[in-house]
Amino acid sequence: MVCPSGELQYPRQARGAFDPNERLIGLLAVVGPLITTVVGFFFGARAGSSEGREQAAKARARTDSLKAAAADDPGILERARDIAPEAWER
Repeated sequence: MVCPSGELQYPRQARGAFDPNERLIGLLAVVGPLITTVVGFFFGARAGSSEGREQAAKARARTDSLKAAAADDPGILERARDIAPEAWER
């Protein structure tokens, strides 16, 4: 139906069942979570990489100190294994 003013008229429907923005809402329902996931992955990867590097540096420092202690006292690793055997299990 066309009005004399040239404006498109939609047929009346009960209780607002017609939504002219239905396609837009459907698109946002699909794209919104996708964009949120991409942004979250981007910032999560950036935060995780710096935190992971810090943990790796601490682990290297502990390993180096254990190697230095083992070089000074050859029996230290066996004594440590006797004190905490659960730490040596894989």
